[in-house]
Amino acid sequence: MHRSLTRFIAAMVLVFIAATTSVAVAAPIPWRGVDVTLHAEQSGSVILISGELPETVPLPAEAEFSVPTGSNIQWIGEILGGDPAADPELTHTKSTANGTDTYRFTLTKSRNAQIEVLTDGIAFDGSLYSMSLTWTPSQDVSEVRLIARVPRGAQVVTSSPEGSLQPGDTEYNYFTKTFTDAQAGQRLDLAVGYTLPVVATEGAGSGASGSQTVSLALLIALAVAALIALVVVVSRSKRTASHSVMSDVGEHEAEAIPAEVTGGAEDAVGDVAEDAAGDVIGSPTTGGHPGSGKRTLLTGSVIGLLVVAAVIVGAQTTKPTMAGGTISKTYSPGEPCEIATIQMSVSGETNPEDAADAIFAALGPLGGLNTATYDVKSSSLSVGYCESKTTEAAIREVLAPTGFVAPDAQSSPAP
Repeated sequence: MHRSLTRFIAAMVLVFIAATTSVAVAAPIPWRGVDVTLHAEQSGSVILISGELPETVPLPAEAEFSVPTGSNIQWIGEILGGDPAADPELTHTKSTANGTDTYRFTLTKSRNAQIEVLTDGIAFDGSLYSMSLTWTPSQDVSEVRLIARVPRGAQVVTSSPEGSLQPGDTEYNYFTKTFTDAQAGQRLDLAVGYTLPVVATEGAGSGASGSQTVSLALLIALAVAALIALVVVVSRSKRTASHSVMSDVGEHEAEAIPAEVTGGAEDAVGDVAEDAAGDVIGSPTTGGHPGSGKRTLLTGSVIGLLVVAAVIVGAQTTKPTMAGGTISKTYSPGEPCEIATIQMSVSGETNPEDAADAIFAALGPLGGLNTATYDVKSSSLSVGYCESKTTEAAIREVLAPTGFVAPDAQSSPAP
């Protein structure tokens, strides 16, 4: 009996030790540092939560991320530090408690992991872009950085205290707030509001682009020049006609002139043109010289053609054109330095021409553009621009209020 009891106690001790060891192994390892980065767009945003385990932790290792309950998870995986396409997705389990969803997984190849959470788009009131970010850790973390990605050149107007704008890449900077020794269950938050300066030329306030302003000025200059030339020609024609009448020495010749002029005018432009031309081409009352009338008519016709051509060129330069399944608009002539391709999201119920008009109107105040082409079939927009005057980030921002820009689903490591 004593032996059986001893064996039973020993077995229970072994079971207890095994159970304790299993729990210890399964317990998640606290992160050494976590970055929570908001990539915000008008039509949709993504939050990237990136964690790094201490270098002393051996692999495989259990870890977890917490997000607000009901969050839409796009991806969970290990970050290897190379091509993002090679980052493996992680198998995970989910548990919910106290308004938080916790995703647990096992890291086998890297001590770095990331979870991507879809969220609402950036708020825009017509002048101020506003972003807010909150996160509650499920474990104690030595350092947490909340980061909001903002376009390069943005002017921060309002922000959370102790936050600062950090330099990023050629398109974006990062507004960052750092929390040291963050406690489990502690609510961490960040808010930032900014304005985006628009590179525009004079007249942009009325909705005209720089190229449209130049075209309009050129058109006005051509019209004024044509009007001045026409006035000069008419004045000279009248002086010639007056001189011809004063120097006439034969009644027969004076009477013959109108017939010749009238006949010439009828041959050239018909009776209507003769009546409209009046003194310019000669008449029985002015006694204008036939050759002078024809020259005047020709000059006036050339000037008129120049004005009409200028009007047509100006209209064609600013008016959108359709070719196949694309709608294009030219803002300024020449080859673009850079081309930005932006995926759009236009519902099938929206008229493509109306969508294109809204897109082109939004781009109007932005300077440095050459062309914009909206592909209806692929629902994409190609914008040619000069990088010394504007950026792709600025183009995306002015397009954001249209609601046609598709959510930016690209994954990128936090800075």
